[in-house]
Amino acid sequence: MTRVRIDENGIAIAKPSYDVDTAPLSKMSFSPQFVAMQLVMKGLVTVADYSGYMSGSYRRAVVTFPMPFLKPPIVLAAGQFADGGVDITAITGAYASDQNNVAGYEPIYQTVISTTGFELYVIKASWAQNPTRPLDWRYWVFRNTLED
Repeated sequence: MTRVRIDENGIAIAKPSYDVDTAPLSKMSFSPQFVAMQLVMKGLVTVADYSGYMSGSYRRAVVTFPMPFLKPPIVLAAGQFADGGVDITAITGAYASDQNNVAGYEPIYQTVISTTGFELYVIKASWAQNPTRPLDWRYWVFRNTLED
């Protein structure tokens, strides 16, 4: 009984006591047919002022998943500019020095993800190297099939 196959389609590994050529997908440990990230939800949210921790520095949008995940999914987000451009700035950005002339870093935007939803936080501040961030953000939620 052959458990492993490597061919032009990729690597296939059957679970113990199953043949790689006859096993159904449910009995495969690895298959080129597996999808590592399955898109399960996408949409558009608008970040807005809120009350709570860091509300003086950030705007927030909250998205609740229709059904909980077993483990937190992967969430990607991109700000939407009026001209059609997108903001996919790296998570960390520099901010100007404070009154004591101490410079530091803080996230420009970040997502806090759980099994039931996510929160998107976008910084309010703008300066020469940090333009004003868009209020409308597209998002994509992927189920991580490798960890389920």
